[in-house]
Amino acid sequence: KLTALFSNPRLIYGSSFGGFFQTLYRNNQFDLMIAFTSKKSKEQFGIEVIRDFYKNKFKFDFKLGNLSSYTEIKDTIFLTYTSSSIYGTRRKIVINCLIENDSTKFLLPNLNNYPF
Repeated sequence: KLTALFSNPRLIYGSSFGGFFQTLYRNNQFDLMIAFTSKKSKEQFGIEVIRDFYKNKFKFDFKLGNLSSYTEIKDTIFLTYTSSSIYGTRRKIVINCLIENDSTKFLLPNLNNYPF
């Protein structure tokens, strides 16, 4: 089953969900990014607003470091990465996601001040 390939956020096609989602971003695969965005986020912000956010405001083209921590709190999964460089500064990146219909989905906490 194809969706089973996306059900473990720590391992998707030899990477983690953060690396997978970053590859979609780098290749301008905005429709696939939306497909891997949570239903909760789509209902909260709307698909067109999210598409515009991904195209024009979401900055995800830095070197994403190693997945250093995986934490589950209720239905939300927090993937923590060490990043080697964002504007010349080493930072910790936390990606929020959840599992919907056997697939990992990105959970957008907000669109105005996303942490990266």
